[in-house]
Amino acid sequence: MYCGLQELLDKHEIVHHKEVNLSDYSYAKTGGQAAFIVSPQSLDLLKLCLQYFAETNLSFRVIGATSNILFRDEKSYGVFLTVENLNVIKYDRRSSAITVFAGAMLTDFVHYVVDRSVAGFENLVGIPGTVGGAIYMNAGSFRCEIKDHLKHVMVMRYDGSLVKMELEDLDMSWRHSIFMDKNLGVIVSATFHRQEGNYEKINEEMNRWQKWRDTHLESVYPNLGSIFTTKDIYAHIAENHRIYKILLWLVRKYFSGNMNPKNNSRLAKLTASYFGLNKKKMPYSNYTLNTFVNDNMGSARIIEYMEVLKRLTGGNLRMENEIIEGPIWEKVR
Repeated sequence: MYCGLQELLDKHEIVHHKEVNLSDYSYAKTGGQAAFIVSPQSLDLLKLCLQYFAETNLSFRVIGATSNILFRDEKSYGVFLTVENLNVIKYDRRSSAITVFAGAMLTDFVHYVVDRSVAGFENLVGIPGTVGGAIYMNAGSFRCEIKDHLKHVMVMRYDGSLVKMELEDLDMSWRHSIFMDKNLGVIVSATFHRQEGNYEKINEEMNRWQKWRDTHLESVYPNLGSIFTTKDIYAHIAENHRIYKILLWLVRKYFSGNMNPKNNSRLAKLTASYFGLNKKKMPYSNYTLNTFVNDNMGSARIIEYMEVLKRLTGGNLRMENEIIEGPIWEKVR
């Protein structure tokens, strides 16, 4: 099944890993085995891979840092393609444009621009994903989104051709882009406007938000951040549970001050206790119910908790974590 792919990878010395244990590789530390993870080191090699997949009709999936996707433990997967080796950052002083390749980690990019006194990205520090993944879902935090200073994105179609997509073509809104709706190819780079700023002020702001993340977000156990796309999971739960709605109002008004942030540990524990999540040993984070933790629970238990939270919120929220179902590993018989 994969003999031709192996020959291609060996011939062109394309970086790859075989029979990968995804529970070691993935951000959430879940998943069975993957036949191949292919990581081209250049656009030319990426083009060769995409053309081969198209010509042979070989199923594959593009992944980034896997910081928003959950692999199932019981599945054996096929071929994954990652742009992790396409991670160069370029700054053109003449045009004041900054181009970053999709495999660069977002936090590395933030530090790069802050070190050059570029403002507007400091609030994104600490988001655990690649720039490509950030573009895909229009990642954001603290009133800042990746689209805010974006000029255009370069996409490689599955025939190997490169296409420039301007910001207005990307349909970017809160936690959304056109790439989530249409399979347009592989995001390979993004170019941003430069906004001049004061280094001391920008660096102080970046460090402040990093400290906030370290204090208020889950960092002890493997997790994928917010399970559902919402700024206030408890308000959504309250919409579907009348007595809890009263309890939530009382807690926020009289016992927790302004409750900043809204998703704090006290409220997570109180809500978990109210709905019996502790007795059921659900793998929620003590920081917020909208994050699971993998304390050696495994993917099945995590998915069970996602379903419980979905029912509590009425089933109307869009899931931000994605459960990966394929491609399936088709072994040679």
